[in-house]
Parts: sequence; C-alpha cells; structure tokens
Amino acid sequence: MKILGINCYHNFASASLVDEERIVASVEEERLSRIRYDGSFPERSIAACLEIGGAEIGDIDHVAFYYNPWLGLGKRAVELLKGFPGSLGGAVGDYGSEWFKIARVEKEIRRRFRGKGRKPRFRFHWVDHYVAHAASCFLLSPFERAAILCIDGNGEQSTTWLGVGDGVHMTPLAEVPFPHSLGLLYATVTEYLGYLNNAHEGKVMGLAPYGKPVHIDAFREIVRWIDGGQFRLDLSYFLFHRDTRRWFSPLFEQRFGPARGRDDELEDRHADIAATAQLRTEEIGLALARELYDQAGTPNLCLAGGVVLNSVMNGRIQRETRFENLFIQPAANDAGTSLGAALHVRARLLPDRIPMDTVYLGPGVRDGTIDEAAKEWKLPELTGVDPIDEAARLLDEGAVVGWFHGRMEIGPRALGNRSILADPRRADMKDRINHKIKKRESYRPFAPVVLEEKRGDWFESDAPSPYMLQVVSVRPARREQIPAVTHVDGTARLQTVGRRENPAYYGIVEAFEKRTGVPVLLNTSFNWAGQPMVHTPSEAARTFVESGMDWLVMEGRLFGRPDEQPGD
Repeated sequence: MKILGINCYHNFASASLVDEERIVASVEEERLSRIRYDGSFPERSIAACLEIGGAEIGDIDHVAFYYNPWLGLGKRAVELLKGFPGSLGGAVGDYGSEWFKIARVEKEIRRRFRGKGRKPRFRFHWVDHYVAHAASCFLLSPFERAAILCIDGNGEQSTTWLGVGDGVHMTPLAEVPFPHSLGLLYATVTEYLGYLNNAHEGKVMGLAPYGKPVHIDAFREIVRWIDGGQFRLDLSYFLFHRDTRRWFSPLFEQRFGPARGRDDELEDRHADIAATAQLRTEEIGLALARELYDQAGTPNLCLAGGVVLNSVMNGRIQRETRFENLFIQPAANDAGTSLGAALHVRARLLPDRIPMDTVYLGPGVRDGTIDEAAKEWKLPELTGVDPIDEAARLLDEGAVVGWFHGRMEIGPRALGNRSILADPRRADMKDRINHKIKKRESYRPFAPVVLEEKRGDWFESDAPSPYMLQVVSVRPARREQIPAVTHVDGTARLQTVGRRENPAYYGIVEAFEKRTGVPVLLNTSFNWAGQPMVHTPSEAARTFVESGMDWLVMEGRLFGRPDEQPGD
C-alpha cells in the first residue's frame, strides 16, 4: 500500500510518500523549484517522492490532502462579509482563489500526471488541517499516549488545536476559533516590523532579545487568556481576517507608532515590539500547554504548527510545565502536513505506527553529479588526506566549510546534510557569515551543533534536541568559549547529534573536538538569504563559489575554491 500526502496553495508546499513499513520520502517544493516559500502545486516534489520510492502515479493507492475546503466554509464567508466592501479587493479574492484551487486539487493531480505511467487509480481523502498537524507529530512520536498541541496561523475554522493521542487514534479536547490566532498575531508584528509575514517570523524571534517587552501590558489586553484553553484577540488592531493587503489596522500604529519600512533602519522601539510579541507568545503557549496537561493526564507532549518553530517558546514549555517528555518533528510548519495527512490515512487503514528513523527523507545525490559540479565550477579537489580530519583542521584555523552529504533533511533547519559549518570559538565568525556569506541581518544568531553525549557539559539542557527546535541557555562558564553561537541573551538554538543518526555529521564534530577540546560547531543552512537550501551538487558548488566560504565537502570529498590550488 502506498499513500501520497500533498500540501499546496499556501506557503511551504510539499509531498510525502509512506507505505506499510516506512516513510519513503518527504520533499518541500521550494528545494526543487528554487522559489523560496513556494506554495504552488508540488509537481516536482510528487515526482521526486515517486522516484525515491521506485513508483509511478498508477502505483498510489491513496492520496491525502492536508486541508478540507468544505469545513468551516460558512464561518470564513461570514468573517469576510463583515469586512465588505473593504475585504473585496484583498481577502475575498485571495481566499476565493485559493479555495477553488484546493477544491479541484484531485483533478489537478490526475491532469498533471496524465500519460506518465499507468493511469491513476488512487482514492482521494480530505484531511482536516489540524488533524494533519497532529498526525505529523503524534504518529511519529515514541509515545503510545500523549497530549497534542498544534498552533499556527489558521486551519479551516480554527487556529489552535488541543487533543490527546492514544495508539493510532487522536481525540480533540479544545480548539480556538478563527480569527483569534497566535500565529497571525506574530505574523502581523512581523509585517509591522518591515518583514514578510508568514515567512520572516524567525527574524522577529532573533531580534527580540535586543529589546525590552515594554508594551507587555498592552499586548496582554490585545491577546487575552481565557480559562479552558482559550484566548481572544482584540480584533480592532488587525485586518488579516478581512484584508490580506495589510494585516495591522490604523489603531495598531496609533498605539505603537508608525510601521517600519522594509529598508528603514532598525530602532530600539522595533526591538521592543519584537520582545513584547515574543513574550506574549511564550505566555500564551505556556498557558495552553499547562491547560492541556490538566485535561490530557499524560506526561508526554507532542507539538506541531508554524508557531512551534518558535524555539524559545518550546524551550520554556520544556522547562516550565509539568510535561516530562516533549516531541517535535522537524517539519513542524505546514511543510509537514503532507506527511501528517498521509500518516493519518495510514492510521485509518492499519493498526500500527511507523517510527521516524531518519529526518533525511529528501532526494539524495545522483551518481556522477559531484564530478560534474566540480568540473562545471572548476573546483580543485584535495586528495591524499583524510577529508574529515583535514576539514576539522581547516575549521580550527578559521575556515568556513560548506557541508553537503546524502539525502536532504526535512523542515526549515539545516540538520547536517545541507549545512555551513564554522568555528564557534571565534567571536567575529557571526558577523563574517552574516555579512559576507549569508548576506543577512547582523543581529541574526547562529545555532550550535554539539555531540549528544557532551550536551550537558556545555548547555543547560535536560534532553536531546536533534531538530534544532528548542532554545536553551549556554552554561555561563562556556559562553566566552563559544561566542559565535551564544546569542546576546546567553541562549542558543541547540542541535544535538548522535553517531547513529548521522555518522558523517557526528564525525566532523568529533574530529573538531579532538583538535580543539570543543565538541561544538557553528551550523547554519547551506544557502544565501532569500534562497532555499541547496539541493544538488551543482547548487552547492555555485553557492560555495559565489559566497565567501573557504572549502566545500561533498560526500566526503574536499574541494577548494576555483582560484586556489589544493594545499595552498
């Protein structure tokens, strides 16, 4: 039995393939189309999943779509009509266009793959948005029973979902209705600060520690907690539910000052707004988790949804609630709903669950493509040395190394197969990579990767963090040793790596430790700002050549820059 999951027509389009025994593949469309945040029909991702699985569309038994367009249709229409005629030019048109595309997605699948192998024979399933999110975390977790908390912008008719999972079954306990959304609140602040909403929320999270939450009393009025797992927004500050052209209302600017233009200088007041929005998000997230603990009666918690990419909030939930065990899969945002939808359909058909043995579920490296890329970009190869030991030596000397290995990871974080690595001991490394290589804002922090067994020696962390989805404190005695990965507030968005999960990635960190005594490297995604992570050796080589990186490791082969000879 083969089940294809699909997510598209919003941001982060993706496709996933599962069968009776395993997750075969999961691929984000942006990695293949090279269009950041691509939400279009994921034809390339579907084709990649089929190729990885040695299948064609005629082999697919079930197709699961991450959204049910018929659910909550009336409620959304009422909200849009409340904003008429202002909503006519924005929200009505955008929502209507997206809705009609979704409603005919089954026909689109059949049309796109007509003539490509045997005729499709699949059964099509609509899967509610939050059911897809819930399945993406709980059905992959190690827990037989767990509480489930999903928080993002919105689904069909709600914005937050609290439930409990038992075996292969998931039961809702509470939902927060649209338009009262923690995700859309954060996205609105993102837009107010001059960034792209539903895309650049991570920039706001990175900016927050530079400010002070001086507006927290106002934000507690704007986002009110209600006992029973509920919160409500003061909608007079927002337009997102009625007009997609601008998400904050004139009242928002009257209270907090004029919005920042995209090219305007960042001011202290902008950092203060970021800090305030971040704190209120953490407070509501904690309140939801505590309420869910009381209702679910289990020490295990699974998290999903775009807001769950807020690793600072996750870290506080881990530390400050009574949950003992926390599970978040790396594609916690909508990119993971194609996988969740497929897993949900599988759970309705089969009584067992399949483990998440790996996060490296994307396409791998085709034979011959590394040699082709090296030739195309004139990369000299350094031979006659152990490439891992030599890369560790180069890192110790201050080199920035591109790291390209195996199949792509899922989710927005670089987890060791499409990474840029550097020495965390060098205080100037953060500015060098931000300015010359990533070409992004100077305040943006970088994550550390640490050998799993050394985690507690360097970070105040009680549990492994393999997917870089929790922020923890760097131990005070270690902060001066690894300044390039220690944020201004003394924290770090931690990734742990074990030998079994990724031997090559573990090996380079271990080799660096043997040379330096530091079991930590700086790790960031292998891309420029505004670009998806690299997919092929050719893309890796191009990004390497056109950036300020010094060396490139592809599948254990070490390459220098085209203007240098190996060994220089």
